[in-house]
Amino acid sequence: MCKTSDGTTDGVGTVIGIAGADYRTSGGYILSENEYLTLFDGLTGEALNTISYEPRRGTVSDWGDSYGNRVDRFLAGVAYLDGQTPSAVFCRGYYTRTAIAAYGVVDKKIVQRWYFDTGNDATNPYYGQGNHSIVVMDVDSDGKDEIVYGSCCIDDDGTGLWSTQLGHGDCIQAGDLIPEREGLEIFQVHKEDYCAEIHDAETGEILWRADGSSDVGRGIALNLTTDYAGMEFSSSADGMIYAWNTSTNSVESTGVAWNDCIKWSTNSAVWWDGDLE
Repeated sequence: MCKTSDGTTDGVGTVIGIAGADYRTSGGYILSENEYLTLFDGLTGEALNTISYEPRRGTVSDWGDSYGNRVDRFLAGVAYLDGQTPSAVFCRGYYTRTAIAAYGVVDKKIVQRWYFDTGNDATNPYYGQGNHSIVVMDVDSDGKDEIVYGSCCIDDDGTGLWSTQLGHGDCIQAGDLIPEREGLEIFQVHKEDYCAEIHDAETGEILWRADGSSDVGRGIALNLTTDYAGMEFSSSADGMIYAWNTSTNSVESTGVAWNDCIKWSTNSAVWWDGDLE
């Protein structure tokens, strides 16, 4: 299942909508006309069902600018929202307005399961909280997946579960980052509030925060050393490496600067020599 438009040709040669359509502006943006969501046969690529795409574009400026950059910020994933069957989750916007639609497939037809939309209400706690990616995980151990949408989380039923209200960020890691601690954790960097932080995946409670002086564009959680259990944490906020201290139940600096280990630039890790670090 993916986003399509007029002129899309499926795997057996059938054209969806208006053949030959090209809605690009001279600057390469697509600011008007049809947007579809199409279900394809996984073996042949045949289009089985096409519906109007949601979240819809609407007014371009509703998403954070008027020239078309932020209106076309799309995210997607697959989540077991009922704990049994997969749903396709399609998202639009994360700097300001955030909208998410969840779809299932019934008899080879696309069926919308729920729709979440902050609208243009800046007072909405879920407004402007998105990252450049989403995380699908069961944050509350009820057997159903939630959508971690950057600094907020949408429950399996399409309602808001929590929001840290720390705003947009580029990088995020989630999982059992601190094994000694019950539950799951999320490590995230931010733009608006200039920090890197760790919060509880079920409640959004902030467990630790490192302030920075500018847009903290990069950060990472990874098992860098066996000197500490679980993950270590670092970001471009200050370039130091942090770890969970089991005796104090808090995150503390290891005393090691990231640049002492490796040049800091991205949020990627490589398992190079066959061990787990």
